[in-house]
Amino acid sequence: MQTFVFQEPTIGVILLAIYLGWFGFQTGKRFGPHESYGQTWWMGTWVLLSVIMVIGTIAYYIASVPAALFQGLVLITPFLVSRIHPPTVWQHLQDLWHHKISHHLHAVPRSVYICASIVLVLNIAFVEYVGSHPAMQAVRSVWDVIPAPFLILFFLAILLTFTLLYRGREVSLAFPLFVLCLFTLVSFQTILLPLGAGFDSFIHRATEMHIAEFGTITPKPFYYIGQYTLILFFSHAFSLPVSLVDTWLVSLLTILLLPLAWLGAASHMVSQKKTAFFSLVGIFFLPLAIFSITTPQALAHLWTILLILAVVPFLLEKDRPLWWMYALGAIATVLIHPISGIPAIFFVCLLGLQTQKYRLPVWAFRLIQTIVVLFACLGLPLSFCVNALLQHQPLPLHISFSLFSPLATTGFLLENKFKPLLDGIYFLGKHTWLWISAIAVCAYMYYRKELSERVMALWIMVAVLGINYLLLSTVVDFSFLIDYERGNYADRLLPLALFFLVPFFLLGFNHISANLRSRPIVLKVFMVVLFASVATSVFYLAYPRRDVYETSHAFNVGLADVHAVELMETWANKQPYLVLANQSVSAAAIQEIGFRYFGNQFFYPIPTGAAMYQLFLRMNGHPNKNIVQEATMLIPADAGVKTVFYVVNQYWWNAPAIIESTKAIATDWKSVDDGLVYIFRFDL
Repeated sequence: MQTFVFQEPTIGVILLAIYLGWFGFQTGKRFGPHESYGQTWWMGTWVLLSVIMVIGTIAYYIASVPAALFQGLVLITPFLVSRIHPPTVWQHLQDLWHHKISHHLHAVPRSVYICASIVLVLNIAFVEYVGSHPAMQAVRSVWDVIPAPFLILFFLAILLTFTLLYRGREVSLAFPLFVLCLFTLVSFQTILLPLGAGFDSFIHRATEMHIAEFGTITPKPFYYIGQYTLILFFSHAFSLPVSLVDTWLVSLLTILLLPLAWLGAASHMVSQKKTAFFSLVGIFFLPLAIFSITTPQALAHLWTILLILAVVPFLLEKDRPLWWMYALGAIATVLIHPISGIPAIFFVCLLGLQTQKYRLPVWAFRLIQTIVVLFACLGLPLSFCVNALLQHQPLPLHISFSLFSPLATTGFLLENKFKPLLDGIYFLGKHTWLWISAIAVCAYMYYRKELSERVMALWIMVAVLGINYLLLSTVVDFSFLIDYERGNYADRLLPLALFFLVPFFLLGFNHISANLRSRPIVLKVFMVVLFASVATSVFYLAYPRRDVYETSHAFNVGLADVHAVELMETWANKQPYLVLANQSVSAAAIQEIGFRYFGNQFFYPIPTGAAMYQLFLRMNGHPNKNIVQEATMLIPADAGVKTVFYVVNQYWWNAPAIIESTKAIATDWKSVDDGLVYIFRFDL
């Protein structure tokens, strides 16, 4: 009815929640029948979504992914999940009450209700304020729109939430409040920038909308299909707009799945539930910024850390291996993004090899392990070479050490700008990777005699990712990207390496938490305040900023960019044209117009490492008609392009001089939004 009659997003969201809630739980019963309800649900939902991605990807490469495919998947889900018995719905509710709630009821102090109410009000006030001040024009930093001191609301909310988590008694209150605080952090940019953030997200959203309309896209990419099919499933099966699903997919999956997976892993490490619940604080040590925008890399990162947390019981030898679940998670990760998926596949292979250690001769085990590790070390560079061969391009190999500067990217621990508050924020938030690493190493050294040999797979993966980072930084050639983006692929491995340290970090954090309970109250208060300060620092550093430490050079897509794209489309009068513009205007064009090519050349200058973008940069240096003429030489002669637009945003360096120089040579010019963007027309 929703798909063919109502088609109301609100109804679709409700039906989707029911679908994931019920079938996620039923799927989880097959993999974790003895787990708690929360653990059962997150595992089942993770597996269910992974299955959908695998089925959708197979269909996509065989033929296409029409709406009927995903609507059919919803109908056959009850048959795929064989443990469906309608009478058990009431039984599950009774079990949840009698065994999970009623046995733990106690008199809740009024102060706890007051704290919970304050946390709720503070989060609502923060989100409401952000939502009422959307950045419709291009800004360099989100903190130019929302004053950074406004974060005091978040600090107070997260401080009270951590206090309730440490208390560990009112879990039914503390856990939802923690999820709410996490939502406030990861959704901040999405709410503040309603037109969209970043650049890659615009391309992926346009691709998803194209596939939603036509069932496929040509040429078919070799990656990202996992995310595309999942978004199309939610869109087609529940009549939700593709743009809505794409905007919120990663953020919502993060707040729904990550805390439950984290709590499940911690619960297998300690016997005291209070200690396990307080370990949720450790989530705010992670690089949460990557989960704020929906991209294949962000979704693949999420799937990777969920895989790592899912295998913790097996690593601790506290549960049987759930190989189908591990394999499905790893395969789905590959289908989303190979940079995360290839390490995930090798990780599962290493885990499988560990179970065969005593069934194989020692020499055979060592030989197979060495081969797997060797291929894992070369996996990502080889994947770029294979991709180049499939696309009939030269091998991307070039030895260079100019990109390998991890110290420059991470910052120095003791850097000081003599701004006490800002220095503290950067000291706490910029080096969370160091805190995670230090706690993980210390925890392993302390507990190494009690841990199973299976945990060595985690250290192997950290080393493997380190070697891959070195190779991608020094050997693989990314000259097809603009110079300041060439380290992006290698940098994506750093969060992955950090994720493989999370089980050890959890072990150490639980140790700290357990010992903290026997310490003086002053130390307890200090640690809770310290953790709240770290969380607030992570929040501030998660988004583009402009301060004495760092200045963002990227601008978001503004309404003026959209208006400029619309004006050029109208001004061209249905005649073919090219545009020389920056990334933000190009992103707006992809969103408003979609994909339009002349041969292999997009009609805007993307990617930024291509020749057309270089012409745009040359125009910014010295506007010249000959440069405009060169742009038309990048496309087939029979394309019939005789008009080229050149766009100058007012925020561009030296924009006034560029604008005046170009007025003298252009055929015509116009501006939009009181001069925020200037458009120059060249008729050739």
